[in-house]
Amino acid sequence: MTMTEQQQRVKALIARVEQHQKTLGLPDVRFVARYQEYLRSTKSWRERLIPCNWDEIGRALGKWEKALNTLVALIDGGSEIGEYYEALPIAKYGEAAYDMLQGQSTDRRVVFLIGPTGVGKSWVMKQLQRQNPRESAYVYANEGWDESMPQIARGLAEKIGASIIRTSGRETFQNVTKLLKAAPCTLLVDDVQKAGVLGLKLIKSLVDDTRCRFILGVYPTSWNRLIHGSTDAYAEAQQILGRTIKPIAMEWREGLRAADVVAYMTAAGVTGDLAAVAKDITPDVRQNGNLRLLADAVSLAGMNADERNEECTAKLVESAVRTFCPRRNQ
Repeated sequence: MTMTEQQQRVKALIARVEQHQKTLGLPDVRFVARYQEYLRSTKSWRERLIPCNWDEIGRALGKWEKALNTLVALIDGGSEIGEYYEALPIAKYGEAAYDMLQGQSTDRRVVFLIGPTGVGKSWVMKQLQRQNPRESAYVYANEGWDESMPQIARGLAEKIGASIIRTSGRETFQNVTKLLKAAPCTLLVDDVQKAGVLGLKLIKSLVDDTRCRFILGVYPTSWNRLIHGSTDAYAEAQQILGRTIKPIAMEWREGLRAADVVAYMTAAGVTGDLAAVAKDITPDVRQNGNLRLLADAVSLAGMNADERNEECTAKLVESAVRTFCPRRNQ
């Protein structure tokens, strides 16, 4: 039987993954465990994918092609991209905010992404940089940035290509400002709270001195300190709020919402009463890593569905969530 073009693409992807397994010299169990997010189960890999069993994988061929493309990109040295994250409301908000910033002609050129670990802030900013490689720079603020002019200035300079003066953080920051004046871009600063109050003051000065635009990822606790801080340093840092586009999105301050869970499951091809299950599992998802738990639960549900040659249902996802975080004293 003649293969379709999609089947040919999937067969080539399977061959590339199979070659990688041979290079690693790993048996199926260990190999699939390493790449379970993409291959689901040993049975799916050995009995369905490798022999190109179109009768069994055909109905989910698009899903398999996407997963295998991501895996091959990872194998070939690319960065791992969170599967299905692009369907999340926070991703759509990030894209809209980025576009809005490009048209700003005033000093309101700051957008905050506020949320705890696991809601997708980092993924959104990295994705925006991947989509706009010439007009943006992704910068991760690490713990060494805390109130340190040399570390903050060096971190920014490395990402935008400004000259670094090893003996002077102040001069390095001046070089950053000079370069951004000449070539303004959108800076996507992740975990900006790790830069401390000084970091916010320096970003405010870049807004004032250049035409740059900023998307700042921040934890809710740090956001609250910024809003309510009463010291002189905080009072100065709070001026950045005057440069921020309003309204400020607070939807993800407590973690994922049921709507986010529904969007993720929909993108993953989960069937059933998604809204009802999302309402039930969202509190547990929030308390146990947000997207990290949800992605693991959907992956486990998919693996269980594959073993039974069934569709991946919302009830299977709910069961997987309970496996990871069982309820107490029901």
